[in-house]
Amino acid sequence: MSLELRRKLFHFTSILGCAFLIKLYPLLACLALALSSLFLFLIVRKVEPVYEPLKRLVLFLERPKNYDRPGVQALWACLGLFTACLLFSADAFYGALVLAVGDAAAWLVGSHLGRLRVRDKSLEGSLAFFLASFLALLPFTGGTEALAVSLAGALAELLLPYPDDNFTVPVAASAVGWLV
Repeated sequence: MSLELRRKLFHFTSILGCAFLIKLYPLLACLALALSSLFLFLIVRKVEPVYEPLKRLVLFLERPKNYDRPGVQALWACLGLFTACLLFSADAFYGALVLAVGDAAAWLVGSHLGRLRVRDKSLEGSLAFFLASFLALLPFTGGTEALAVSLAGALAELLLPYPDDNFTVPVAASAVGWLV
């Protein structure tokens, strides 16, 4: 199994699990995300008592370009989901679902079929992000809300790379879910 596939499977399953924790128990999810963010911060900083026992697992899931700051994208995802929980409570479910499903679809399509580039993303991947997110949201909300939330997530992923799309996507999608 390739490194990117391992990363995407881990990303998808962990964030999807988080989405349903937010849906069922938003306050517990907020606490879990706060603690996870602290834990990941210690990993990124390579604090010995935390990082050393997990080093092999972390490096198994990390891109070589991030070895100096292992787990940094997971930290951004946790911080984005935590921020969404703090600001939008149970509506953070939308942001988590969009991040889990949309990011996986964008990678699958973008890495294999992506030709039209915007920064380091592909328009084909962004379209897949939007469509997959829209379909994933439909069982949980109306079509108009699913359309707005999935569009917000796809645009955040494509156009708002800073600080990291793992942060901007759940916050933007949750904000739109809360507003609509």
